[in-house]
Amino acid sequence: MKKPDKNGKCFENNGRWFIDIGLKYGRESKYADQYKLVHGLVTNAIDGKPMMHCWIEEKTDHNHRVYDDSRGDRPVFTKDFYYAMARINPENIVEMSYKEAFTFMSKTGHYGPWKNSEHLFKIAGR
Repeated sequence: MKKPDKNGKCFENNGRWFIDIGLKYGRESKYADQYKLVHGLVTNAIDGKPMMHCWIEEKTDHNHRVYDDSRGDRPVFTKDFYYAMARINPENIVEMSYKEAFTFMSKTGHYGPWKNSEHLFKIAGR
């Protein structure tokens, strides 16, 4: 796939991991439905400005976890901790199912961001 990701490795790394999860569980299984690929705005720790980012969320009956493989180390966080740490406003995210994310990947040939999250760039002012 092409690499238009100008925001580091978050889109590529998490997109690849999302594909792996889909292959492991099968895109149509009940387990696959627990996962969402998320594009959203986080607060940059260096300059305090909003920036586009990508991560994976898993929601089960007992947990709501975030996986962020941006650096290749696949850490796991609780959703509450991750959103507080990255200062994420839940109104500034786009969640995608496997079907949606795979459709965008197939049509564009890259891991994102895609047109469905372009409005977040305007909010970020970038």
